[in-house]
Amino acid sequence: MNQSSTLAADVVALIEPLRAVPDKSLLVLDFDGTLAPIVADPATAMAADGVVEALEALSQNYLMVAVVSGRPVDFLSEQLPPSVYLSGLYGLESSEASVRSTNPQAEQWQPVIQEAVERSEAACGPGTALEGMDVEPKGLSLTLHARRRPHLEADVVDFARKLGLELGLDVRCAKLSVEIHPPVPANKGTVLRSLVEKSGATRVMMVGDDLGDIAAFEAIEQMALDAEIAVAVRIGVAGDEMPAVLAHSVQAIVAGPDEVVELMRELL
Repeated sequence: MNQSSTLAADVVALIEPLRAVPDKSLLVLDFDGTLAPIVADPATAMAADGVVEALEALSQNYLMVAVVSGRPVDFLSEQLPPSVYLSGLYGLESSEASVRSTNPQAEQWQPVIQEAVERSEAACGPGTALEGMDVEPKGLSLTLHARRRPHLEADVVDFARKLGLELGLDVRCAKLSVEIHPPVPANKGTVLRSLVEKSGATRVMMVGDDLGDIAAFEAIEQMALDAEIAVAVRIGVAGDEMPAVLAHSVQAIVAGPDEVVELMRELL
């Protein structure tokens, strides 16, 4: 254990099997709330100090390092090193060695997503019931945020569900936000399974802080139970908005992005 580390002993013990066999280990991390502090304006989110350097070092030592996020790949690639595999929009797009690809099924839904964006923007104009809701278009999906007006959260969820029903889109709740996606079978769980298959990893770590990460935690837990992988390490990230249910999906919890950086350094 790094003598200067603040990590709890149980966390260090969990990651030891990964550090022992790095050439068989896949490391996967979420972005917002995990590598970057949560901020009121999503456009201003920045990776925490030390994240880029730690990711670069890990990618040189481990079989594969990936960031799996609800963010667009273009946003992630502006902040993270090209040596890291990027999966954006919950698996609808990806980037490996700066080569980008998108899910062709999702592309067919772009006109519908655009309609959802326009209707959402109209619904939160001045004087409307949803004034203060922020609309974040992401190309193949969109996110509705209630972070600036937390009291609107229930109304935002209700609006999103009605919109999704009318347009045939999937709706996924997150922390003070709602994701609206094409009805394509893609989530962080499917991404994790594809990365294991792609890399040939036998040991996998997932680190995340939100509802969308639960599918990834469940996927690697099931893969370990089915003996598809030998080790599944599931680590949650604490924060003011961490869903209580997340604690039931992980083996340990670290205290925010700064401690995630400590975790990554401990893996070196």
